[in-house]
Amino acid sequence: MLGGTGRMIRYRKLGYVELMVTDSSVPPPSIAHRRLEPAGEGPEGERRFRCSEDPYAVVLHQAPQPGFRRGGWMLEDERQFESLHAALKSAGIAFESLSAAECKGRGLGRATRTVEPNMGATLEFYLLPAAARLETLFADGGQDPAVGHVVWATPHYDRPMPSSATC
Repeated sequence: MLGGTGRMIRYRKLGYVELMVTDSSVPPPSIAHRRLEPAGEGPEGERRFRCSEDPYAVVLHQAPQPGFRRGGWMLEDERQFESLHAALKSAGIAFESLSAAECKGRGLGRATRTVEPNMGATLEFYLLPAAARLETLFADGGQDPAVGHVVWATPHYDRPMPSSATC
């Protein structure tokens, strides 16, 4: 649940992570051992890699300093956007729907972007275009074994985690 709205936001999986790296031609050692195959370049020259039928799972952006750029969670279905938007509004967290042009350039069907208020991490919630979504579900049961979790650490989190938080 998010923001105490009583609505659950159901997602299928962590779909992608986008990292800023000093050399975007090679995956960092922490992810290089994954079964990643090149999946082309994005609209800004970023390098894409995948490990399933999805368009990509890891995206590397050339930058002077390495870091986390954003993460994307594939929602269960279209109805989840209503729950997501209601929960974000209730919590007072700003969000935006990505334009059709940005979604198309990134291989997404629909997406919402927000910035997590404690760490400043950019988070996206998305669905693939309808045809790709069906293909993915039947190809691998909606599971991506290579990208299963992300661990964040931040020195700026000044509140204890809620006791209801689970991993």
